Amino acid sequence: MKKKNYYLRALTGVYLITDSATGKQYVGQSRDCGSRWAHHLAGASSSALAKELRKRPQDFAFQVLQTCSLEDLDLLEGHWIEEAGTMEPAGYNRQSAPGSSRKGSRKGQKTLEQTPPPITTADEALTSEGTVAGKEQAGSST
Repeated sequence: MKKKNYYLRALTGVYLITDSATGKQYVGQSRDCGSRWAHHLAGASSSALAKELRKRPQDFAFQVLQTCSLEDLDLLEGHWIEEAGTMEPAGYNRQSAPGSSRKGSRKGQKTLEQTPPPITTADEALTSEGTVAGKEQAGSST
C-alpha cells in the first residue's frame, strides 16, 4: 500500500505549481498548503490551470516556496508572482497579489524588506500522486 505524504499539512505559506509539459507556473498562497494542493487537483475552478490539471495531472508538481505568518501571505505571494514571472500569458496567474509592488503600497502595508526571513523553504516538489519528487518513499529499498 502506498503511503501518503502529509508533510504539507498545516504549512502556511506561498507555493508554486509547475506544468512540466509547458513550463508555465502558478504562484498561490494558503493557510494549509496540503489541503490547497488537494483542492487544485479536485479541479473545481474554471481557470486555465484547473482545466489543464483535470486533463493531465501527472504533468504538474507542487512546491512550497516559503512558509510565513498569515499577515505576510499577500506580500510574499506578490513577491513570488513577480520573481517567478507567472502572470498570464507566460504563467497561470490571472492577477497580481495584494502585496505586489504593481499595485502600489497602501498606508501601513509592510514592504518586503520589513518582512521577517522565511521560517523554512522546500526544494522538493509534491507530485499529483502525493509523492515527493527526489525523495525515497519510506520503506523502499535503496
